[in-house]
Amino acid sequence: MRQLPMPIPKAASVLLAKTMRALKPGLKSLGLRKQELPQTLHVEPAESTTTCAVCLSGCDDHETRMQCCDAPIHAQCMKEWIDTSLDARCPYCRQEIALPEDVTASLTVRRKAQKELDDAEASRSLRLRQESAQQIFDVFSVTHRVHLDQDVVWSWIVTAQLKPIPRMLQDFEKWYMERAEDEAAMASAA
Repeated sequence: MRQLPMPIPKAASVLLAKTMRALKPGLKSLGLRKQELPQTLHVEPAESTTTCAVCLSGCDDHETRMQCCDAPIHAQCMKEWIDTSLDARCPYCRQEIALPEDVTASLTVRRKAQKELDDAEASRSLRLRQESAQQIFDVFSVTHRVHLDQDVVWSWIVTAQLKPIPRMLQDFEKWYMERAEDEAAMASAA
């Protein structure tokens, strides 16, 4: 299925061209060719005030205008803005947009559901980090025969990327040894 060209302003096309040049080695490693990416057309907006803040393409005079700041925006872009960001504020001036009651209620329900998902993911991640920290603490303490403070393991694991435990154990060991060397060097310098 062939994609239709999508108009974008010249500034965005320049940024796209720079990004493509930077990604060129990566695209080859992924087996992608430039011809397989969506085609774009260069569109010069008449003025900066006639550019839609969401899609960055030009707006005609008959397009929807924001009530709060009279800025132009495509009606479909505004709908997509609210649907994807769950944000009912103007993309230009950030003032609340007056929405119908049913849309506001739906948005509130969707925000609550998203917050619950985010909270569940944060809890899952925290639980996984706690379990990993305990395993690293147990194994490292036994294999290295050191008195290890649990806070040391926790301070490392809070910022560490989650990986399989053997790999995390190697990363922790490297970090711990470097830390011990730095403390020894500071103690000998004092």
